[in-house]
Amino acid sequence: MAFLRVAKNGAAEKPADQALARPLRLASSDPAADTSVATIGYPGTDRGHYDLETLLRVFGNVFDTKRCSPGKVTGKDNRGISHDCSSMPGSSGSALIDIKSGEVVGLHFQGIPFRSNHAVPVSEVRKLIKEQPWRNGRIDIRTQTESATDLAGASAAKPNQGAARGISMKASSSGDGGIKFVVPLEITVRIGDPVSNTVSPDGALRPADTTPMSLEAAEAHVRQQVLTQPNVVGVRSTFLFDENGQITDRKGIVISVRPEASRNSADYGLPPQVGGVPVSVEMANLESLAEKLAPGLEAPAKKQAYKRDLTDARFSLDPITERMKLNLHISPEAGWRVLSKFFDGNDYNRVTIGMYNFTAPHIIESVRNAIKPASHRMTLTLDRKTDDIGTGNKIDDVPEETVMKGLERAGGDRFQWTPASVSGPGRLFATSYHIKVAVLGDAAKSKRFWLSSGNWASSNQAPFDDDEHPLDSLTWSDVKTYDRDWHAVVESETLATTFRNHLEQDFKDCEEVAGQEAAAPELPDLIVPEDYFLEAPRTVRNYRAFPPLILDKQITVQPVLTPDNYPDVVVPLIKSARKSVLFINQSFDIKDDEDQIPPHYRALLDALLDRQQNIEDVRIIFRSGFGKERDIFRRAVEFGFDKNKIRFYGTCHTKGIVVDGKKVLLGSQNWTGAGTMPNRDASLLISDEEAARYFTDIFEFDWKNVATDRVPAEHGSSRAVRVRASDQEAAVPAGFRVVPWGAWNGT
Repeated sequence: MAFLRVAKNGAAEKPADQALARPLRLASSDPAADTSVATIGYPGTDRGHYDLETLLRVFGNVFDTKRCSPGKVTGKDNRGISHDCSSMPGSSGSALIDIKSGEVVGLHFQGIPFRSNHAVPVSEVRKLIKEQPWRNGRIDIRTQTESATDLAGASAAKPNQGAARGISMKASSSGDGGIKFVVPLEITVRIGDPVSNTVSPDGALRPADTTPMSLEAAEAHVRQQVLTQPNVVGVRSTFLFDENGQITDRKGIVISVRPEASRNSADYGLPPQVGGVPVSVEMANLESLAEKLAPGLEAPAKKQAYKRDLTDARFSLDPITERMKLNLHISPEAGWRVLSKFFDGNDYNRVTIGMYNFTAPHIIESVRNAIKPASHRMTLTLDRKTDDIGTGNKIDDVPEETVMKGLERAGGDRFQWTPASVSGPGRLFATSYHIKVAVLGDAAKSKRFWLSSGNWASSNQAPFDDDEHPLDSLTWSDVKTYDRDWHAVVESETLATTFRNHLEQDFKDCEEVAGQEAAAPELPDLIVPEDYFLEAPRTVRNYRAFPPLILDKQITVQPVLTPDNYPDVVVPLIKSARKSVLFINQSFDIKDDEDQIPPHYRALLDALLDRQQNIEDVRIIFRSGFGKERDIFRRAVEFGFDKNKIRFYGTCHTKGIVVDGKKVLLGSQNWTGAGTMPNRDASLLISDEEAARYFTDIFEFDWKNVATDRVPAEHGSSRAVRVRASDQEAAVPAGFRVVPWGAWNGT
């Protein structure tokens, strides 16, 4: 225990709202066994060697938050009071409260996972307060203006005061009302690297090498020594992070290892420094680990068999200027609030959809109701992959195979769907049919459409409605685990017709090549421990829910599709910036080897970097996940981006750009080589200051309140990631989840 004595500062009389809290009452005696108690404190995120499944069941992945953990006193032992309240590293110092009396019966200080917890008994606390053993051998200085003569004399009278600690201290007046202390101090200075012993691969101890090396030489040395070891995924020289999780200007050698492997450089036969260059051992991100587990499966993304004649008036992607109505809104707070009303009304009987992921129960019901009328017809092109459901916000989501069968029952032959062509030698799209667009109309014309960065999954469309979840009553606790997405509902016959024409052609083209997918093996799944998803909890004290913005006026809007015209539109958009570019995207993928960056994507990165280096305000928000945030930061800084203008957060699913507060791009294109060209995606470029200001406000809120430039600390050793072939149906072990191959590139 530590005791602190504090003095009041300022006037003796203070307003009631500034008064100190009442002290907790200490019980008069220690608690009996079986007394109902609770610890009140702040469990942290250091999971140590806890069983992760049990940990998440008890704490719900919410840590570093004040908690009351009930339990009972289980007895007394040589450590003090034992109890069974749930605790974590970070709980030390929690008061152990008698639930019945409200009095403190102990001070929690230690726990042995799933065995016991221990607290200092209140009797010991009372004894120490009474005896005040800290007064033995101390110099008590009450104020700086008190005469130091007596203090110096007291010190001289007992020159060996504190000798038990090997310290002799003298105090004397400094002559200016202060006090001068003289403490013997010995400093040893060594020039060069600290010398320490390490373990060589043959198990023998050897001294650390102190011969200075260049960064390149140190990397080559480390690579030669460790890269053949089975737990090592990669070695590279790059920027290091400090103890606060912020990227620094300091460089070292980073050894990325499997999650179950040691993080101690000595276990790889290396000292903490090689030739003066620091060595850091870190858990590999999932993308790197996947390539290590099954090398060669992830080929560079390139344009596939998709073709579309944009000179055909049906498919023109030229800007449209006309009077239209836009409902601009965001998730989590308003996505479903608006989408739930999108299918209302009786002014349509044709529904045309292109969708990446469709599993949310509340959206399934709404779409099923839209196809029930006998006059209605629906076509859907869907990217069918392994269903990422069953945990978190998607615990009640429905497998897409079940969704399709339910819609077939509801619509009969009036409902038609086809899987998107994203695999096989004759596929149309590189890796994903990643679009999120739905168009309503009738046989004669189209009327309105919904376009978004967010899938029809519960993580993207939080089930918040006007009745049970009024927007102005939402709190950060309500929304913090759901994805941030930007959406638009547009009432424009011209634009709606354009998107309908493209979606109907997609449906036809994918149907024609259906079956070719079997010609190529499907990519495997990964079985990943929950550690990869245990992110540091965020705290937003000034949460703000943004209501939708309704615009009804003449506006210029340009449809933006991949593989069709995204780089052609977005590179000039970014280059046009004269004051600011606010960039937010789930992905910000810069390859270690810049030669692997496709030319179209390199042009986008170069345009953004040029603006950051030449205009006042270019800021970037990206998404973390799968352990990628460290490497994304590093690659961006190595590419030339300013580390002080980059932040991330774990639930960012938006793909948006705001330029000069005048134009805003929103849609589904991830910033990857595949997302900006050979995959199917859709966006809108809206040239309107009201629209740009709306999304600017949202970006600024996220930048200041949610995003961070501090990466979370590693959670320590864990369990191995495994590959599961696509035709396997083995049960997923407790504490693991299935991740489809390539999911780390964004969904």
